[in-house]
Formats: sequence, C-alpha cells, structure tokens
Amino acid sequence: MSAPPTPAADAERHHPRPRAVLVGPMASGKSSVGRSLAARWGVELRDSDAILVERLGCSISDYFVTHGEAAFREVERDVIAEQLGTFDGVLALGGGAVLDDSTRAALREHTVVYLTVDERNAG
Repeated sequence: MSAPPTPAADAERHHPRPRAVLVGPMASGKSSVGRSLAARWGVELRDSDAILVERLGCSISDYFVTHGEAAFREVERDVIAEQLGTFDGVLALGGGAVLDDSTRAALREHTVVYLTVDERNAG
C-alpha cells in the first residue's frame, strides 16, 4: 500500500496549466493551430492578445502609442503569468511575448509549441 499524497503533490496534480502554449511570429498560424488543438482535446483556446485588448480597453497599437512598449510588455507579462497558472486549455501568445525574460522563464515549465512562417507564406 502506498502512502497518501502529500498536500504539495495533491496541489500540483490539480494546478491548472495549459495543455500547450503556442508561440511564434505574427501569421505563423497560432490561431488556426490553436483552434484545431483545442477542438481535438475538447478544451478552450485563449489568445493573450485578445485578453489584453479586453483588459486594456483599447487596441494594442493604441496602448503602444499612448504608453510605450515597456508599459505594454509589463501588462502582457502579467496577463501571461496569470493564464499560465489558471488556464488549462490551449494558450496562444502574441508574437512579441517571448521578448520578455520573465515570460520566457515562466514558459520553461510548460509545453511550448513554436510555429514559424516563411516569407513566401507570410501575409
């Protein structure tokens, strides 16, 4: 007979985490691949850029112009960290999300799929 799980092991087993995190440049197919994976696995797809637009109350480009890239990357980092710890579906990140050191470090604990696009197929 094995020992019962410790509280830490039990918490780890029930801690939500994305099934996959999709990263890559704009037009690399994160949304379409994400939809396919989410449908196959029967989970939700979330896009960090869509979450950011909702939270910011304006477009990402407008926020960039008004507040600058550093401020945007800070908000983006916080949204991604939140999603990595609370969401158990497929998470697609904005093309520049991996520019942040903290985000890259957080992604090391997750299943990350890097999608690419060649210039012939870019949009």
